[in-house]
Amino acid sequence: MVGLVGVALLVLGNVGGRLATVETVKLVDYQEKGLIFKYPEGWTVTSRIQDGQELLQMIDFLAADKSVYGIIQVWRPRKSLDRFIEDSKESQADNIELREIKKIRMGEREGYFIEYSWLPKEPNPKVKPVEVRDFIFEEEGHFFRLMYSLPNASWDEENKRIFEEMVKSIGRE
Repeated sequence: MVGLVGVALLVLGNVGGRLATVETVKLVDYQEKGLIFKYPEGWTVTSRIQDGQELLQMIDFLAADKSVYGIIQVWRPRKSLDRFIEDSKESQADNIELREIKKIRMGEREGYFIEYSWLPKEPNPKVKPVEVRDFIFEEEGHFFRLMYSLPNASWDEENKRIFEEMVKSIGRE
């Protein structure tokens, strides 16, 4: 989904290691330019885009062991969320294997859950497919997107729980 994924995916390759169980993962606060969210302690968080025309903020996050990479984006919408999702589906890249798009509730938020795999454009034994989960919702006149990616073998209940906790914590001050 070029409109959603763009060039944001970091090729993780064959990465080992796992996160501790979610019960032992301490979430810490991120707060910058009105955006707030929680993420696991020890992860690197970097702000890349601020105050663009449509994309206002983009924050990268990376687990200490490089097993998880993702972004949080804040958009100033020029169209409805439904239209934004439809346009993204139409511009989907060749190396994206779309599994599911559905409207769901996650905590108090209603939005779109998108599940897909990012595949290498050319066969390369060093580059493994990456499993990606997105949740996109609208709140207070903005779209918020959490994209969370990791190698297929690493997607488990604890990563699902961290993903959900991050979604629930995203907001504006």
